[in-house]
Amino acid sequence: NFTSRDPQFTYTEFVTVQFAAKLYPEQMVIVENLGPKSLVRVRTPNRYSPGAWLTLWMGSVVSLDVNGPITRSIPICGTPFPIDVLRLEFDLSLTKVAPEIAGVQ
Repeated sequence: NFTSRDPQFTYTEFVTVQFAAKLYPEQMVIVENLGPKSLVRVRTPNRYSPGAWLTLWMGSVVSLDVNGPITRSIPICGTPFPIDVLRLEFDLSLTKVAPEIAGVQ
């Protein structure tokens, strides 16, 4: 049985963010406008294992009752290689409302 806390579990709700240049991220800032603040994992393609994803951060839903936008600063686990793609995964199992992302930095 896979659970949402299992690193091999894949969420079907995600947004892929691509950067113009490769970088070694240490932190990510995300602004969520509408819907639950449901970002639960940040991943990048694992260049040492094609087709696999490397988890850079894992957390839990902030709140289903937050009104208005929130800005979250998320520490990113270091990678042994530069990256240019982030996959933001969301847990929408407790709601039918999709989040609205205003920005990622």
